[in-house]
Amino acid sequence: MRLLACHFASTPIKRGLNFTLVTSAGDLDVMGEATGGGTYEALLPRSQERPIFDLQVRFVDLEMLIHLKRAAGRPKDLERIAELEAIDEARRKG
Repeated sequence: MRLLACHFASTPIKRGLNFTLVTSAGDLDVMGEATGGGTYEALLPRSQERPIFDLQVRFVDLEMLIHLKRAAGRPKDLERIAELEAIDEARRKG
């Protein structure tokens, strides 16, 4: 397993809810609450666990991810919606 070097200062973590971690593998949004989806607890029914390295990580389903990206409205999110919709369509066709 490859570890990512990072430093978390306790004061910003305590004051914040959502963070973007910049890694060599790309940006990682860590969210305690998502626009259009609410809190972590509210999103649990629309999520599933998947293994990443030696960890079990929870992800929202593809339909909810598309909804959340549209609700967030950030350019980086809006740019991905067409790609995610194409993946969703391909999955539905089986």
